[in-house]
Amino acid sequence: MSSFPTSPEEISAKWLTDKLGYEIESFNIEALGEGGGLLGLVTRLHLKASEGPPTLIAKFPTKTEANRAVATTYDMYAREYRFYTQVAPNVPMRSPVCYHSELNEQNSDFVLLLEDLQGFELGDQVKGCNVEQAHQVIQSISSLHRNTWQPEQITDIKPHDMPYQRDGMVGGFLVGWPVVKTDFADVLEAVFTPQQIGLIDTMPDQINRLLDIIHDGPLVIGHGDLRLDNIFFSKDGNALVDY
Repeated sequence: MSSFPTSPEEISAKWLTDKLGYEIESFNIEALGEGGGLLGLVTRLHLKASEGPPTLIAKFPTKTEANRAVATTYDMYAREYRFYTQVAPNVPMRSPVCYHSELNEQNSDFVLLLEDLQGFELGDQVKGCNVEQAHQVIQSISSLHRNTWQPEQITDIKPHDMPYQRDGMVGGFLVGWPVVKTDFADVLEAVFTPQQIGLIDTMPDQINRLLDIIHDGPLVIGHGDLRLDNIFFSKDGNALVDY
């Protein structure tokens, strides 16, 4: 049992007042995104208050048990919690301001109260982005890497080469790749040569070697899911979410 709200329905004006440090008279909850509950449940809070922003984003674990099991296995909720509490305050890369965060280490319940990126436009990984936007993202992620080079002060963020992660990557590929080859055969044939597709077939045998290469050298804090659907753009730059 967690001592904090674990779903939007459990939030109260008193809890918000206690955690934000100013009085919240009342609030309304707005569900966000049809697919927003894949691994996390994201809602917008419309606040009635004498100060502070008019809206906040509240993030919780997904309510779908199978998806939550995946997120818990890969330590995803703890990773995001630790990013906002340990990493974000110390790097110049733009990310949503975190107003409050809590994590239950025993059951992976967590809650984040984040800045609502009003005035930003969410990227679209299907439509793509322009060259200027791509350049902005490269600058942002490189600043994260540069400022977390060999992060000795952060010891409780697990690297991405744990045995269960290696096994999961191999298992996921063995399940997913045959489906892709069947359902998107025409696309693959238009993009790849038969030799290249054959090389992709060998990926399960190469994953451990590739991870060994990646981890043979200085470590940095990475995003973990850097795609356009997790990037907000504005005229002044971009902000990355979903760490």
